[in-house]
Amino acid sequence: MKGYKSFVLIIWALIIAMATILTLRSTETQKSRHYDLKVKASEIALLAQQKVKERYLELGFTINPEDKNQTRLIGTRYTMLTTTVGHIESKRTSTNPNFAAVIVDMLLEAGVREGDYVGMTFSGSFPALNIAASAAAEAMNLKVVIMASLGASSFGANNPDFTYVDMAEYLYEQKIFSFTPEYVSLGGANDLGSEFPESLKEELLSRMKTLNKKIIQIENFSENIEYRKEIFKKYGKMKAFINVGGNLVAMGQGDAVFPNKNGLIKTKNRLYSKDMGLLDVFLNENIPVIHLLDIKRLAYRYGLPIDPDGIPAIGIGGVYLEQKYNIFIPIIAIVVSFIILIFYKYFDKYFE
Repeated sequence: MKGYKSFVLIIWALIIAMATILTLRSTETQKSRHYDLKVKASEIALLAQQKVKERYLELGFTINPEDKNQTRLIGTRYTMLTTTVGHIESKRTSTNPNFAAVIVDMLLEAGVREGDYVGMTFSGSFPALNIAASAAAEAMNLKVVIMASLGASSFGANNPDFTYVDMAEYLYEQKIFSFTPEYVSLGGANDLGSEFPESLKEELLSRMKTLNKKIIQIENFSENIEYRKEIFKKYGKMKAFINVGGNLVAMGQGDAVFPNKNGLIKTKNRLYSKDMGLLDVFLNENIPVIHLLDIKRLAYRYGLPIDPDGIPAIGIGGVYLEQKYNIFIPIIAIVVSFIILIFYKYFDKYFE
């Protein structure tokens, strides 16, 4: 019976192959275990967007014709507050309130749980994503500290009279969010708004002081990062760090600018550099970061539409679903494999 070993191995391989095929075919798509929490976050985000829209109309601002879904969260191509070039498709994609569910998903994967402390940095480039991150934190009852910059890329919150901080303050007053950005910088070049007209900088800083914001104006980049890091640390043990947009203090500068990574990142990036931004700084301290910048790629990854026509319904998209496998079949395959191994070990000599 010289061929018995080959025969048994072929049978074993067929059993494993069949088990794999049957397991994959028996896969069911069902609602995520955290479906209700994700829906709650997205509903808060949608309500916040609606409130911002109401305020926008009250103030009588002009609607950008390229804001095809009439969200009022899409700015114009250029204002005195514009910092860099932005892409309209990405900005419109970001207005999907279901991004709050995406951020909940990332936070949970990072190990964040109800009541934990999370730090956040926002620019004005993606006001809808700032709202989504805040909605996720509100739904999860997180303790948050937010630093916001006023500058914004094209089609972001680049209206000097209605910056993202103005939106956030209104949402706080309306009790949509139980927190608001506490620290504010001008953003833009050098995080000092160097490209903004002096009159605009003075007006913005004056308004922020009226709102009791703590102004960050530190010319030296390394000192700016160290100052911010120490502020975040003094509030407790940070379980995760969220950044929205491509602001300087998060991304870093020069050769140390943060690489093309996106979404949830949990591994250290590089050795320390004095030009690194907060994303690298916290990663190097083993704090998971959530970086939200390449929005169309994130939408694709989580099953959300890109540049949708109309505001998508809450609870729809791949982020709300998960795959459930029938584990009974692989268990049987493992038991059979174990029996075959025993057969080889104890009965092999009888077939020599």
